[in-house]
This record gives sequence, structure tokens and C-alpha cells, in this order.
Amino acid sequence: MSSRDRGSAYCTVDGLRFHDDLSGPVRSDLDILDADGLSIDESSYISSLVPGVPAAAYAPLYGSMMIGSAFSCAAGALMLKEQRCFASPVPDNPRGLAIVREPADSSIEFIRCIRYNCSTDRAVIELKKA
Repeated sequence: MSSRDRGSAYCTVDGLRFHDDLSGPVRSDLDILDADGLSIDESSYISSLVPGVPAAAYAPLYGSMMIGSAFSCAAGALMLKEQRCFASPVPDNPRGLAIVREPADSSIEFIRCIRYNCSTDRAVIELKKA
């Protein structure tokens, strides 16, 4: 990951947003949710999703930890580099959201990694194809 456009870069960090900052583009090609069970109620993530934009959560693979967002960003960077979406490891989808169920080649330019802390404050790391 790099903040500069280099040929070998996986992606660039295009933006960081905190709390309710929704200035600029919010439509992405994929949303990665850091829903790791640390929040009492993770329904906050639903308000961050855009209808029709695929979403995935990989925390079940690496667990609950304070640096979980780094793992989500690493997954996002790899998907941008490889132009391939990875399936969410947990297929449960009681709300009928656009969850990535199967790995697939995809044209991905922009990914949002979304996390809510225990106080439901939002942080979004925006990744863009290098």
C-alpha cells in the first residue's frame, strides 16, 4: 500500500473519514466491514452500506483485535491488485444484503474499509487502485 502512485503499489489510500464525514465520493465497488463482534450492536454497519454495492467481512478469519482494520485494508489492497473479490467466510445474511458469497474476478477501482468502535463512531479507510 502506498500513498503515491507507483507501478508496484497494490493501491493508494485515497481518503480517511471519521464519524459522519460523508464529503466526497461514497459509492465504492466493494465495502469491507470490520464487524468483529467488539460492538454491542453491529447494526450500525447497515447505515453505511449503499444499495447494490457488494459488501464483505473478513474478521471471522483473523478474529477480534484492535488492529483488525489493518487486516481488512490488506485484503482490500490484495483485491485491488489482483482484481478479484474474495468471498465472505460467513454466509449468514438475514437482511438480504449484497454479500460477496463466491470469489470472482471483478473490475475493482475503489474499496471502503468501514469500522465502528464500541461507541459507534465510524472510521472509513478508502482504497483506490494504483
